[in-house]
Amino acid sequence: MRRTAQILVAAIILFLGTVVFVQPASAAKYSAAYGGVQAELDTAPGNGYASWIWLYVPGSVASGRVEYKFFDGTRGTKYTEPDTTDTWNFDQKVETIRACAYTYFDTNYYWICSAWTSCCVDRVAVKAAPEAATAETPRTLRRRTEA
Repeated sequence: MRRTAQILVAAIILFLGTVVFVQPASAAKYSAAYGGVQAELDTAPGNGYASWIWLYVPGSVASGRVEYKFFDGTRGTKYTEPDTTDTWNFDQKVETIRACAYTYFDTNYYWICSAWTSCCVDRVAVKAAPEAATAETPRTLRRRTEA
């Protein structure tokens, strides 16, 4: 009985040590990149702000920017020069970002951007696929296959 209690206590300590002290890696960080330009969004930066954005622009592009949208629909853009890293804090939560590179193509410079990276997929309404509305129940499927 005493041996069982010791094993139980050891298992509880091991469990608590794993659960309490292990933090999820990058639990609130989301990234976007294009043409070497890298952007990162943190929606729980731990510095008192609601969101934090980091932007890196390599020397291989003329300029870089990060575009962002808040949950209320307002948008913004932050620019950084080549070979530069910059950060910004926001009082409201940023929903989505994308990284853009100002790149020379053919005979002109163009802003070319990554896809939008969303922080909160669970808050986005998802429409059901049309097939879901017409899906057969096991009963109708069985009747149809028996005929």
